[in-house]
Amino acid sequence: MALLLCITAYPQRGNNWVFGGNACINFSTTPPTAGVSAMFQQEGSSSISDLNGNLLFYSDGIKVWNAQQQVMPNGTGLHGHVSSTQSSMIVPFPADPKRYYLFTMDGIGGPRGLSYSVVNMDLDNGNGDIEIKNTFLIGPSSEKVTSVNHCNGKDVWVVTATATADKFYAYLITAGGINAPVVSTIGAPLPYFNIGYLKLSPDGTKLGCANLGRGLDLFDFDDATGLINNRKKILSGSNQHTYGIEFSPNSKLMYVANIVRVNNVGSRFDVSQYARLNESEAAIFATRYELDTFLMPSVAVGFALFNAIQLGPDGKVHVSSFVNGLHIVPDPDRVGVACNYSRTGIPLAPGTSTAYGLPDFNQSYFKGSFQYDISCTDNRVKFYFTKQAHASGIKWDFGDPGSGADNASTLDSPLHVFSNPGVYEVKVISFLPCRNDTLKRTITVGPLRVSLGPDRSICGAAPQQLSPEVLQGQADSYVWQNNSTAAELTASANGLYWVEIKNLTTGCSARDSIELVYKPYPVLRLGNDTSICEGTTHRLDAGNAGAVYSWQDNSQGQIFNVTRAGLYSVKVDLEGCIGTDSITIGTKYYPIVKLGNDTTICDGMTISLIPT
Repeated sequence: MALLLCITAYPQRGNNWVFGGNACINFSTTPPTAGVSAMFQQEGSSSISDLNGNLLFYSDGIKVWNAQQQVMPNGTGLHGHVSSTQSSMIVPFPADPKRYYLFTMDGIGGPRGLSYSVVNMDLDNGNGDIEIKNTFLIGPSSEKVTSVNHCNGKDVWVVTATATADKFYAYLITAGGINAPVVSTIGAPLPYFNIGYLKLSPDGTKLGCANLGRGLDLFDFDDATGLINNRKKILSGSNQHTYGIEFSPNSKLMYVANIVRVNNVGSRFDVSQYARLNESEAAIFATRYELDTFLMPSVAVGFALFNAIQLGPDGKVHVSSFVNGLHIVPDPDRVGVACNYSRTGIPLAPGTSTAYGLPDFNQSYFKGSFQYDISCTDNRVKFYFTKQAHASGIKWDFGDPGSGADNASTLDSPLHVFSNPGVYEVKVISFLPCRNDTLKRTITVGPLRVSLGPDRSICGAAPQQLSPEVLQGQADSYVWQNNSTAAELTASANGLYWVEIKNLTTGCSARDSIELVYKPYPVLRLGNDTSICEGTTHRLDAGNAGAVYSWQDNSQGQIFNVTRAGLYSVKVDLEGCIGTDSITIGTKYYPIVKLGNDTTICDGMTISLIPT
């Protein structure tokens, strides 16, 4: 079975990341492509792409650069900060494809707080420029701003806080503009908010809040009303310096970067995963699974080994680190060790680096879709989907009318046997309070089989062309036993040869092997044509002991004795390799000599004998 992670076919707004020390990553390619940007930013940044994944502009909250890496004409002097956790956040206008809100956040306690500017992409010959600048919304700054879609799927919530109150402010962005905030009082002792990330879950049901020196809290968020409640203290204490937060694509797991200051020892850095987010504080904390940890003595205050954590359009969670650049969680919906955390993430371009921050986005851009296991041997597909907590139900449509009543299911994780191999559009509908949310994916179904044919015995030394026959499915790549990636292979020696084909769409692979045995032809020489004297025998030896012989008269011995003239031939089969030879043998007759009849002579007489 090949496991595939499918991300919602959402507009590719988050496909370009710009962050840290001139780093950028383009997720529109496979694998993602690293590049170089014009921005150096220690902490928060943001970037936005068009619906096809092409970069439009990016910002550190102070300046704005266009896609040509140039500062926009009016793109300086914004009210963000070089050391603000979430210095900027970009939100497209819901009903205007050319305009974008650029929210900026001052440094901690800064009076400029949360402000916004408006970027119009029609300005500066289509490269974009700021037409409204630094409109104040609320302050002083908490360095926190996050966003997610309203449950209607059209409008957007932008959530923030201030440094001096125990309140969250949720601004609803609609076609009519920025609405007055929905205010939620959380009842936390002041001062509460500090440096650290604020993150909404992709499904809009949870809000994570990190505060250096105060720990980590988890809240419930109502994406219909913007209200925030049900505070859960996951980490608390002045020695808990939580910074980065992220949720899994299915919003069921939370990833956290934390520092624990240990007296007289130093600092303990860790990245951890938390599960069962709908349960109690104690139950959530009990699920804590450390993905990475490092103890460092005598670390200066302000240094962090693991920093921002961000879900990407590739469905993976990326961790900014001062060691090895980006770390990665390839399977973030899986609990514990199964998430496959690694310190080897996407490599950055030479001369670029990570810092504390990663770019902020509307979290709905990365809401997970469904996973599925495609069988590589038949037409079975196992689907996996986690129903949102506030969904009343779901319905699957497998796009396979040939399967009859089995074409639909209301199970979270159904198994479907497709009626035939082929390409299908699969849909799952979630019935939400505000709308029906439909996720769809085009999948390729069917086994993958390849054959190199039966093992071969080759007579002689002629090279053999090995051409795989794809019996079922489609091969997108080939790998041979010698690491060749050509579609065919030329073999000229004894050995076991194999090829593995792979379908990049399904993730399936198939392999077949063939053994080649080279054997010599029989060495066969009956000699040159000749003649024999009458009455004598000539011995013909076909050699190659142990072979199978067939002479012209169907006799089957290695030796053939010739007693008369004629054309003699033999076929020799030496382990399947055939050799033939022939020889023409003539007859030489003895001469007939006559000296006449017997006679008698007298003594002293002479007679002449003349042969005739």
